[in-house]
Amino acid sequence: MYKKFLDMIDKGFGEDAILQDGSTLKIDKVYPFDGLYSTVEEVPESVKQHKHYVGLSGYDIKSVAEQVKKDYGKVDYLIHSLANGPEVEKPLLEVSRKGYLGASSSSAYSLIAMVQQFGPFMTSGGSAISISYIAAEKCVPGYGGGMSSAKAALESDTRVLAWEAGRKWGIRINCISAGPAKTRAANAIKKVGTALFIGCGQVSSNDLMCRPRMASLASSIAPSSSTLPTRLLPAASSRPMMSALPPWRSART
Repeated sequence: MYKKFLDMIDKGFGEDAILQDGSTLKIDKVYPFDGLYSTVEEVPESVKQHKHYVGLSGYDIKSVAEQVKKDYGKVDYLIHSLANGPEVEKPLLEVSRKGYLGASSSSAYSLIAMVQQFGPFMTSGGSAISISYIAAEKCVPGYGGGMSSAKAALESDTRVLAWEAGRKWGIRINCISAGPAKTRAANAIKKVGTALFIGCGQVSSNDLMCRPRMASLASSIAPSSSTLPTRLLPAASSRPMMSALPPWRSART
């Protein structure tokens, strides 16, 4: 994906790169990154020799964080838009232990590892934001492989990290449950129609989340000047889905 993304940058993103003020989005630097590995010692030799990894190094979470700190010094906000279920097409009754743990490792623990490494040099009041899904709290047939459990863990970890990281580094941890959205990940699920709509009130096509709306919500949460507290937010509604913890500012006093 790293090499493919570099190719995409070379080709340009067209209208998708035009910002609200009319300027063009400029990507300063792209780092090879694999959220499945916290340190370089965790990377198996088979992965190092894989055709997608040959010639690359420093793509574990710790190495990337160290390089970002060296290049920029501080991070204002951190976006965790990362999930993978090796057996996502299998119902929970058929998922293996390896597939279940793989989903949780990639989709939930990766947030913990990223906050561990990036938190110490994030600006005070900054925010780490992750993306959840309604399957964390309701049964969504077709969303298998233990991914519903992984998203539930992600939301639980958000609450605990909000408490711990808020007090240790003065940062906020937020999670957006965006509602039904037609993404490449959703299209990978064979029962995508069921997965999108069951438990979501059979929403109309007009209520499907679009990427600009999700990005708009994330951008309102991310700045250190934001007055939004640490909590989970559904992008399709202004009503908080659940309160994670009191805002870190008041909690620390």
